[in-house]
Amino acid sequence: FFGWGTLQGAAVSGYNAIGLLLLLAIAQTGKHLLKDFQDSVVSFHAGISIVAILGLWMEASRWIWAGGTELAVTIVWALLAFALLGTGFLLRERVWRLMGLLILAVSVGHVFFVDVWKMGQFAGILGIIGLALVLLFLGFIYNRFASQIKKWI
Repeated sequence: FFGWGTLQGAAVSGYNAIGLLLLLAIAQTGKHLLKDFQDSVVSFHAGISIVAILGLWMEASRWIWAGGTELAVTIVWALLAFALLGTGFLLRERVWRLMGLLILAVSVGHVFFVDVWKMGQFAGILGIIGLALVLLFLGFIYNRFASQIKKWI
């Protein structure tokens, strides 16, 4: 599942992804253990989180590009974005939520500017309609829970 070793000739290691996840866990643990040094720990924690999340995004992209399609890359990016958003809400981590929103925005842009134009005419129309429905749903959720979302973000 993680692409241990090589996948169709591309060296993609699942150990990198596990290492990045461990780095995020260590940073999260350190933030809670060092509450007395809050000011310096917060910026250090944010920096480590951003680097680890970008590395995890890059590793997931390399893994999919080695054996998948452009659409599969977009789907994995969206799943990663939603995982980061959900985890960020559960852990009350602003950096994770913002990185999730960034990856989701890049994923939506990739659908519109790359994936739709590589599909056939009918599939492209369905892709744009699907994207519009997802964006309408996200807009509805945002409007319904705007005050709560503003507190979280």
